[in-house]
Amino acid sequence: MFSVKKTISGILLILSLGSTGCGLPPGPNTAPNFATISSQTIILPNPATGAINSRNPQIAIDPSGIYVVWEDKTNSNILFSSSTNDGSSFQTPIAIPGSSGGVFPRIKTDGTGNAYVIWQSGTRILLNYTTSSAFQTTLQVSTQAVPFSQSGQGGAAPPADIAYDSGSNSLYVSWTQCSTCQANSTINDIYYASIPITNPLSVSTPVKVTDNTTGAFLGYPKITVFGGIPYMVYQSTISTSGLYLSKATPPVITSLNVSGSQATASSAALGVDSSGNSYVSWNPAQSGSDVYFNTLKTNSPFNSIPVNLSNNGSSYGPAIALDSSQYVYVAFFSIPGGQTKYDVFLTRTTNTGSTFSGAFNISNTSGGDSFSYAPGMAIVGKAAYFVWDDNSVTGGNYQIFFQKVTLN
Repeated sequence: MFSVKKTISGILLILSLGSTGCGLPPGPNTAPNFATISSQTIILPNPATGAINSRNPQIAIDPSGIYVVWEDKTNSNILFSSSTNDGSSFQTPIAIPGSSGGVFPRIKTDGTGNAYVIWQSGTRILLNYTTSSAFQTTLQVSTQAVPFSQSGQGGAAPPADIAYDSGSNSLYVSWTQCSTCQANSTINDIYYASIPITNPLSVSTPVKVTDNTTGAFLGYPKITVFGGIPYMVYQSTISTSGLYLSKATPPVITSLNVSGSQATASSAALGVDSSGNSYVSWNPAQSGSDVYFNTLKTNSPFNSIPVNLSNNGSSYGPAIALDSSQYVYVAFFSIPGGQTKYDVFLTRTTNTGSTFSGAFNISNTSGGDSFSYAPGMAIVGKAAYFVWDDNSVTGGNYQIFFQKVTLN
């Protein structure tokens, strides 16, 4: 069962305000030529009793279907739903076993119809997966994760992340782990572990990425894998505060400052293309509320000046994905200057970050004070799939919206 929000009859273009960034002027413009809304916006069903409060969705795609997970804050668990008809409808969600009290789910598939979900509950990072039949027994990845209430400045970003490596047929999970996990503990480090996809699943010995001896803050790691090598981006206040990218080839772990002189906030996104170029997007603390982007080309330093992708209004929560042409897409939610509602926007670069297109309005939310937050994005070929939480229909309660976009 599903319901339809509306048919999108108009598309917004946010014209470029510079040679590199996309900018966000306060009003609608003509449609960009890189994307087309290709379906109606779907509101995913929710079995919650009482007021619906669905937040922080994530999405993954494989040949068997579309998979979406999110927090059901009404009943304090993680919900899962899927579609086998390219998003025309979604199955009634189920609560993932063992997910009571879980926050910030992340999801990946292995391309064979299995979906793997991680989340944090207290000091535990937990994983479960579904086959064609049902979810399995929940697996503990770590029991020493930094509790979400301590996970940093604002506490508004996923404390753990998951990636899949087809070459080794393994999952990789990154998280922030504390040495004591006591109240107000500040000694923590970034870790990752691989999980070969076997039956049963078993977590390898965790690898320590950072070496924090000063009580500095480290957190919000994102992970992806290229050529069997894990790449992680995370916030750090060790030495020079900023956003750091680590490439792990144990025992050697190479780390670079992504953000230059910018002390970063909690949100970051990471992607790697087929040539090994790395792409990072984030929210710098001192810039107000803009979304920035930087590129690390193979065997080259980061661009000296990060690109401001938003540049007008308040923008947050970037997500990165690449299409079959290796074009890089960044989604984020933003309230452009002069407006009173947040929408989900998409921009892209076709030249590894040298220039960006205008920003495409994905959500096009109705209502003067409505909010479209926390976009999740997955791209397969030239089809992009989006989920976000939205309160434009229920007058304050958040639901999960889905939209498919064709990329040109």
